[in-house]
Amino acid sequence: MHYVNVLEQGEDSLLLRIHLIRAAKRNIDIQTFIWTEDDAGWLVLDELIKAARRGVKVRVLVDQLFSLDNVEWLARIARVHRNLQFRLYNPTFDDAVTPPLAFAAGVLCCFSRFNQRMHNKMFLVDGAIGIAGGRNYENRYFDWDQEFDYRDRDVLVVGPATGAQMQASFDQFWNNHRAVPLTRFNDVNRRIVADAAKPVGLIPPASIDWPRVDALRARADDAAYIQRHFSARALRVARVDYFSDAPDKATRLHDPAADELTARIRALLENAHSEVVFETPY
Repeated sequence: MHYVNVLEQGEDSLLLRIHLIRAAKRNIDIQTFIWTEDDAGWLVLDELIKAARRGVKVRVLVDQLFSLDNVEWLARIARVHRNLQFRLYNPTFDDAVTPPLAFAAGVLCCFSRFNQRMHNKMFLVDGAIGIAGGRNYENRYFDWDQEFDYRDRDVLVVGPATGAQMQASFDQFWNNHRAVPLTRFNDVNRRIVADAAKPVGLIPPASIDWPRVDALRARADDAAYIQRHFSARALRVARVDYFSDAPDKATRLHDPAADELTARIRALLENAHSEVVFETPY
């Protein structure tokens, strides 16, 4: 048995993440394509650091090419606490930040590898509560951008699928050779040495909207608000399946595991009785 909640509103989806981070007892695993140094990106990282400091094991995996191009932030994350591990997926060269010339060099010298980006988006707490969907960690995915916001959705899932299938998928990417710890990057290590005497912790963005951030933080601790907007609206369902491609799919042609996944999806379509619903940005 599972409980499922479709998260339609961006700000509510961000608030729920903050609530779940604060509620975590053992571990938090996050996987995403984009993580930006704006209000939403800083807020979630700040809450993750607090969770790490109270004993929660935190693992974050982000795509190297489209996340956190601020070396100072990356260096601070790398040394903020031993309970917080942060990895970048599929770097082309030996630096965490890719300037324009390096981007062009990556396209020219090794496009096949360069183009193998990680679009997976997963949020998993204590191996029991998961969020999957289209939202990255950037203001415009949570209705916080003043000029342009994406129309997106997440699905909150509570039940066996999160403890088994989602966790297995995350671990497969985390343990892949393309998932590189921050301390393996030259630019991050240089900054760690340069900042050794400075206190750890992330510096908030200069343009942060403190009233908005503080209001959301307060609501994340409001039990009545959480009950009314999330718990009371959850749907009880019999079955949830989570599946994803393997991180090295592109290099394993005719892989039996990939064929099995294709067969699972085909069987779902062929055995549908009345309706099939898809949602995709592309």
